Amino acid sequence: MTMNKAQQKALWNILLRKNPGAELPMFRGAYMRLRRQAVYNFTDCWMVPYCGMWLGIEKDGYTHS
Repeated sequence: MTMNKAQQKALWNILLRKNPGAELPMFRGAYMRLRRQAVYNFTDCWMVPYCGMWLGIEKDGYTHS
């Protein structure tokens, strides 16, 4: 499975939570590392480790813990 645009945008926003001044060229590598850590869940949700917990990213980009 691949992430849709809403999920990719939500993942970028998760990255920005730790780095509020991030700009695209500088943090592209950090984004790709975070994206590689994402695990696809059987409920059409991507799970991402973040600050000692797992965040779920739904199809519409909604993020929850």
